[in-house]
Amino acid sequence: MTKFNYLLALTISYGVLLSSCGNDEAENQNSTETTKEVVEVETAFILPSPLQVASIFKNSGMEYVAGIGNDFKNENKYTSNISKFIALGLYSGDLAYYSLNKQKQEAINCLNTIRKISGAIGLESVFGNKELLESFEKNIDNEDSLAYVIAEIQMELDSYLADNEMNHLSSVIFAAAWIESMYLGSKSTNDKNKQAMTNQLSQQYLILGNLTNSLHKAAQVNAGFAPLASEISAINDLFNSFEYLKNKDTEEVTSTITDEELAKLKAKIEEVRKKLVEGAIS
Repeated sequence: MTKFNYLLALTISYGVLLSSCGNDEAENQNSTETTKEVVEVETAFILPSPLQVASIFKNSGMEYVAGIGNDFKNENKYTSNISKFIALGLYSGDLAYYSLNKQKQEAINCLNTIRKISGAIGLESVFGNKELLESFEKNIDNEDSLAYVIAEIQMELDSYLADNEMNHLSSVIFAAAWIESMYLGSKSTNDKNKQAMTNQLSQQYLILGNLTNSLHKAAQVNAGFAPLASEISAINDLFNSFEYLKNKDTEEVTSTITDEELAKLKAKIEEVRKKLVEGAIS
């Protein structure tokens, strides 16, 4: 019988990060504004960070495959603000992948690309922090310390978005990072890790319902995010069509994804990821 306890740990750890943001501000809001912010924060609570998603796959035996991340040269394709926020998510997924696999130069190049993109959308204070960047390069070979540094960067980002009333962008950035992580996970599957990786890929449906809802809320703030919400919703619908999830609302999931279903999932992820990488959703 398949259990999905990993999401609880992710929810708690990410919830702790987010709960540190905006508490003082919330106390000064009127009751209507406070209720609104609580709803937004609770939505974000169930979203893990890109590093946490990558760690799930890494712990399932994911091995590094060179050349499958988003090409750094693609940075020039992202001309609109919407495509830049999506690109920030894509490269965040890549950064976690490179870092966990101790690919020092790729990780540094990826972070530099993220800095360029973030500078164009007003996030210089997050990714331009000199001390954090120096700490990143210093700890690139130490997985535990590096995870801590990346978590600090994530907290800086979450805090900035909260302070500037842009919480809706957290789900946009994460959605792109999640697509990239799913793509990297599927491309890193081999005969040795196939069963464990397949199990983790199939369990990702747990994130999608809340992520879809968060993206639809983001689209209410900015209609430009509606296409991304639609794509993620389509992946959620695909998951829900699979036989092993037919009774997920009333019973525990007792079987896993079939080879045919897995092939459909991988194809859909690759299709959506291609649109994001090419800047076609902007």
